[in-house]
Amino acid sequence: MAKIIPDDARFKVAAANANVADHSLARYYLRALQMCEDGNPEPQYVPNPGREVTLEHVLPAKPGSGWTNFTPDEQKAYLNRLGNQVLLPATVNSKIGNESYAIKKPALSAKENYSLTKEAASHNQWGTAEIIARQARLAALAVKTWPIK
Repeated sequence: MAKIIPDDARFKVAAANANVADHSLARYYLRALQMCEDGNPEPQYVPNPGREVTLEHVLPAKPGSGWTNFTPDEQKAYLNRLGNQVLLPATVNSKIGNESYAIKKPALSAKENYSLTKEAASHNQWGTAEIIARQARLAALAVKTWPIK
């Protein structure tokens, strides 16, 4: 099994580069990561009914005029990176749509949000460097969330 199951270092590298286009999987991953961050001893067993929270792409699929810091190729490459995705209540998510990061930031940092979502609002801007850094943080947390026992 050692040849099939990656060790922590390989798993962390894979998680740091993960693109997750399937919304239900992205919600599951982010929920499990959040539960681990919150101290849940077995976060990998979280159910994923998909209705309590929605998936928000900070850099949207159809960026508006406030997203001039991304080329079309960068937008396509970073859209589904796990570092670009956060969990938000549906009512909040529907209001912010494709708005710029400056407009989304207050919604992301709201007191009632998950701590990992609030972390995405801790930057002055949202660009490729911020997505990469957030994904690296999530990758380190992924090793704790899905440990090899």
